[in-house]
Amino acid sequence: MNAVPHFADEVFRVFPEVKSLCSEGDEQLPYVLMANLFAVMEKQAGPALPPETLRRVKEFNLWCQNQPRGEDAGGDVLTIVVVGLFEKVLTSDKLHYLVPTLISKADLVKSRNYLVSWAGEENYGRALALY
Repeated sequence: MNAVPHFADEVFRVFPEVKSLCSEGDEQLPYVLMANLFAVMEKQAGPALPPETLRRVKEFNLWCQNQPRGEDAGGDVLTIVVVGLFEKVLTSDKLHYLVPTLISKADLVKSRNYLVSWAGEENYGRALALY
């Protein structure tokens, strides 16, 4: 059973194009859903995401932030989004400008050690400079 039962429903509601990238059973794998969402976002990124896609990114991010915390990384929406999407955005040349859309400066600063260890000092500094 999916540890985050409504996660796939929300991903597919906000980003229906993600469904076409999924194989049978992927709706039970939130980290796969995040990888597919990142692929959709990166494909749509030119110099910037289209305004409608950016609106949907903000909507989805707000939904994720408002979910109750889970007991482990497989059932915690915030962890899934940070590991499965935010870390990729942080290191993406095409999407790094989305960092302030996805995380507050205070949370970025609070998470410095973790983010530097995962994404490197250069990517962290590039993200911090966006605020």
